[in-house]
Amino acid sequence: MIATTRGQLLRGQTTDALGDEVDTLEPVPGVASDFAVSLIENRSSVQDPETGTWRSVTYMQAQIKRRLDIQDGDRLKDLRTGIVYAIGDKSTVPRSLGGFSSTTLELRQTSA
Repeated sequence: MIATTRGQLLRGQTTDALGDEVDTLEPVPGVASDFAVSLIENRSSVQDPETGTWRSVTYMQAQIKRRLDIQDGDRLKDLRTGIVYAIGDKSTVPRSLGGFSSTTLELRQTSA
């Protein structure tokens, strides 16, 4: 499933000195406060190493056409639903000889 929405990049402290989760994330000003994003829900079959049972795993990706300064610990907020995602790996995908590219982000939902 692919959903086109508006996104917001959040930055700030996600854990305190004791490692407890805290919520002091603030929107990154400028372009990162409201941009177009495609959320892509993918499914994959993986085998449980202990039981050998095959399981279906759902994971999320985001694709954006802007170059954003994404740092470790940043979060992506879906402005349509309010869901916040932790950003894992990111990769730049070249699209054409004209230099247009997009950035693909691996996501993990952190709030509903």
